[in-house]
Amino acid sequence: MTSEKIKKASLESFAQKSYEGTTLAEIAEKVEIKKPSIYAHFASKEDVFFTVVEEEINNFCIYIDKIKTEIESNRAEKILFELLTKGMDYFYQNPTKKGFWKNVLFCPNRILKEKIDSKMSTISEKIYHSAFYIMEKGIKNKEIEEDNIEDIIYSFECFLHGNFALLLYDKFTFEKFNKSWDIYWNGIKKR
Repeated sequence: MTSEKIKKASLESFAQKSYEGTTLAEIAEKVEIKKPSIYAHFASKEDVFFTVVEEEINNFCIYIDKIKTEIESNRAEKILFELLTKGMDYFYQNPTKKGFWKNVLFCPNRILKEKIDSKMSTISEKIYHSAFYIMEKGIKNKEIEEDNIEDIIYSFECFLHGNFALLLYDKFTFEKFNKSWDIYWNGIKKR
């Protein structure tokens, strides 16, 4: 129970103040325990941080898998659009998660950044494999222009990452997203 409270308080603190700006004393105060009590659950601030990172990656992957299961029988356009919009909404509706990922992804600490990048490979692989499957299905069903699938996936990743960066920096709107989606889809759909 206490470790869950520590993780929750840590998520909030890392979202608001980043890794560097958060102290174990501050986390302990939020949980209403003494700082040394944290060490009964976690070896260090870095251990708490990466436990939260891994848990958040896991939660997001579970969320995306659930969406994929619900919509996998649709056409490629609908699947891609739903994955993107619901994925964006996951963070758009939760300022704490959004702040946390902004601070994680743009972490200036080089040593932490290397470990973060290693942990992020799970999401990167999931995006790549999901996009590959959907694009391949779209090409077979003559929804997507037959082209080099790697190029199509790369363009999808650029669209996704660009919109996600806009979301993290509060420049994202679903209206702009929908308009840019139309342009993107028109570029890859079968003519």
